Amino acid sequence: MDTADVLEIAQDVITHGTHSVNGGFLVDTEDLKKQILALQGQDGITFSGGEPFLQAEACLDIARFCKDNSLNLWCYTGFTFEQLLNSESKTALAFLNTLDVLIDGPYVEDQKDLDLDFRGSRNQRLLDVKKSLKLGRAVKLKESKDSVSRKRNSFQKLLYVYINRGYPSILFFLLKILYFFIYNCYICYYYC
Repeated sequence: MDTADVLEIAQDVITHGTHSVNGGFLVDTEDLKKQILALQGQDGITFSGGEPFLQAEACLDIARFCKDNSLNLWCYTGFTFEQLLNSESKTALAFLNTLDVLIDGPYVEDQKDLDLDFRGSRNQRLLDVKKSLKLGRAVKLKESKDSVSRKRNSFQKLLYVYINRGYPSILFFLLKILYFFIYNCYICYYYC
C-alpha cells in the first residue's frame, strides 16, 4: 500500500468527507510525553482521531515511550488489520507491533450498535494485536468474564437510549437505573 492508496482510503473510508486529511494542528511528541507522565491513575493510552496510521512515525515514538512506562496501548483505526499487516510501511508495522488492542475498520452508520463494547458499528472488530500478529490473522479479543468492566458504561448507554428514544415516563427510566444499580452491586459482591 503506497501513500496515494493510504490517502485515498483516509479520504473515502475513514473521514467520510467530514475532516480534511490535512487538518488539525501539530503537537511536539516531547510535549505529549510530558503530559502522559503527568497523568495519574491511568494504566493505558488510546490512539484515535486523526487516523493514527497516517501519523505512524509520531505514534510509534509515543507508543515506545508508553511501553517503556508500562502503559497498555489501544488504537482506533479506519484501516483493517489485514490492510495494516500488508502495508509496505515499516513504520506502520512497527507501530502496530507496539499495540495491545486494535479496534479496526471504519465506523459505518448503517451498522451502528449501541450495545457493542468499545465500538460504534458491527463491522468494527476488537482485536488482540499480539495474538493476531503471531497467527498472521485477526484474532478477536475475548469478552471479559468480569461483568463489572463489561458493563462499565451501562448507565451512559441507558441514559442515551432514554433521551434518544423519548421514553414517555420518567418512572420507567428510574426503574431501569435501580435495576442496573442492584445488578452491578450483585456483580461486585459476587466477583469481588
